[in-house]
Amino acid sequence: MRRGIKSKFTSVVFAAVVIGSAGVAAAKSSQTHLTPTGEKLMAHYSSILSNLSSEIYQSLPSMDPGMTHPFMHDYRAEASVKPYNPDSPVYMKDVERCQQRAAPLLHMADSVISSDALDARLAEASIIAEATPQGLAAFAQKSAANQQLITHLLSDPKLMIQMQVADGARHGNYGLTMKIYETIEHASKRAHSGMFQRLALATALSQKSRLGFNQGSKFTPLQRYRDYEKAYLAGELDPAFPVLTTWDYRWVIDDPHDNAELDWFRNALKNYEPNLIYDRQYLDIVHTDVKYGNPNAYEKCPGNFLAAGIAGGGECGMRAWIGRAAERAFGIPVWGVKQDGHAAMAEWTPHGWIAPFSAGFAVNWWDHIRGDVFQRETEARSYPKEFMKAVRLQWIGAALGEKAPNGMVPGTGGFWYALADCEERAIVAASHSPVATLDKYGPNHFQSELRPTCVNYYKKLMAKYGPTLAEKVEAQPVPPSAYKISVDQQGDIHIPVAACSQPKKTIRGAVFVKSYLGGLQLHYYRHVHPWTKQSDVNPAPTLTYVVQAPHAGTYALTAKIVVLKPTGLLAVTVNHAAHATPMTMQWTDGAWQKSKPVDITLKKGRNVIKFNASTNFFSATIKYFELTPLR
Repeated sequence: MRRGIKSKFTSVVFAAVVIGSAGVAAAKSSQTHLTPTGEKLMAHYSSILSNLSSEIYQSLPSMDPGMTHPFMHDYRAEASVKPYNPDSPVYMKDVERCQQRAAPLLHMADSVISSDALDARLAEASIIAEATPQGLAAFAQKSAANQQLITHLLSDPKLMIQMQVADGARHGNYGLTMKIYETIEHASKRAHSGMFQRLALATALSQKSRLGFNQGSKFTPLQRYRDYEKAYLAGELDPAFPVLTTWDYRWVIDDPHDNAELDWFRNALKNYEPNLIYDRQYLDIVHTDVKYGNPNAYEKCPGNFLAAGIAGGGECGMRAWIGRAAERAFGIPVWGVKQDGHAAMAEWTPHGWIAPFSAGFAVNWWDHIRGDVFQRETEARSYPKEFMKAVRLQWIGAALGEKAPNGMVPGTGGFWYALADCEERAIVAASHSPVATLDKYGPNHFQSELRPTCVNYYKKLMAKYGPTLAEKVEAQPVPPSAYKISVDQQGDIHIPVAACSQPKKTIRGAVFVKSYLGGLQLHYYRHVHPWTKQSDVNPAPTLTYVVQAPHAGTYALTAKIVVLKPTGLLAVTVNHAAHATPMTMQWTDGAWQKSKPVDITLKKGRNVIKFNASTNFFSATIKYFELTPLR
């Protein structure tokens, strides 16, 4: 949310605003050359803004300076009360005093901000003010097509309102936004309505990733839109993806990794730990697999940035990057987070935003916005009708040329922006809905009392929008063949991973889960869980299989595996032999691969084969083992 006074003496203030806006535009025009056509266009856009501002000003209620001045005094005073922390009694006392001053002013403004009568004019005025007449003219003068894009924008009230409710174009570059939006609409018929229209507009408003360090020339807004459209149609995104707002989608597409890396993450998790997708706990891979500490295998991993981070581990920065990508890859909005000496993230949940890996919103910031300010906005946005009051107050401030607040320092910005802040605070204070918080298992879990409602929430989404691919896989029955060892006509022995005699069900260190390939697969691990603080699974559970061999002899043993960590070894023991055979579980870059064969000797008839994780083994996902007779 981007962070103006009509009183008995504000005719002077308004005149200054109009003159001041023109002066700023003139100053900027000296930095960017305008052609004669551009000069005419700038005059045209300036005239529109001036007329709109005058009309808006005349529609506002008059306010007594005896009320506005004390309010602004208390509002400004908030800047001097550090730390700006909702847990600080001193700071909150100043906030409460300001809210009391604001209450009667908000009541007087209610007749305007409770109605949508001025929305079209407010949105248009705020767009021209943010873009500046000179900025619009500089874009429009480049071609007749560009000029037509601006004309299209300013003649479409519905689109302008949608843009402004979603926080407007990045850096006020509405011309570029319209160009991207038109390109996406031409490329995709789906982008004209519904969720895909919201996604297309969010992509156009964002224009590019905020931190595109890993994209370079490979990133284009159209490609980013297409990637998410394709992933959704394939059923690969979170069930909540179709109900996100335009503003929410901005925090989905704004990832620094290119589309290939996000696609890789979706596929890797689908292969490696699909249970995290079934449970919608995409972030948990950071808790379980990204070892905290100095990277120990980063340089050795030939995979992409995310693959290397999971393989080698890292401290807060690496864990934050992977966590953000994990959520965004599946269509979950993410807000980057910083705090002193630390990097983290914030993410959307059905019950509100939470801030994993951090000390909470009160001590966080990102992109020049304090965490508590961002959290307050997310909570206010969950009440759309009431939130529009705050938005209209902001639009009034922009239309009248007021200075927007500094997101890092409270008590800044003009009068109408100040009222917008107070309206937002009032909305949050009046709400009593439960919000997601952290629990002892880490940041991607809901409080126990919210879990039932969360489950029901997703059931309703599935009923309305249809099941995702993950939900279809999870609903499939497990065929009897998933538990049976078989021998084909060539004498090859196929051992489904779930056909073991021990363990017969999921235990610590061995998790059986339905596979996207059908049947079951096993996530086999022996590592420390960094959030539950459990020790290594030591010794790791033994996987025991009883195999009936049709012939005695030497067999090549392989496994179909997915490995995301550095290479480890399984110890294979046949028929209680004194020595185990080491079996390499190589790094597979998140894809299914067949392990390198090792030779073992079987006798005809009954054989007992046991697999144990060696001390250097971290984890692997196994679909089946295969024994091929060597002739």
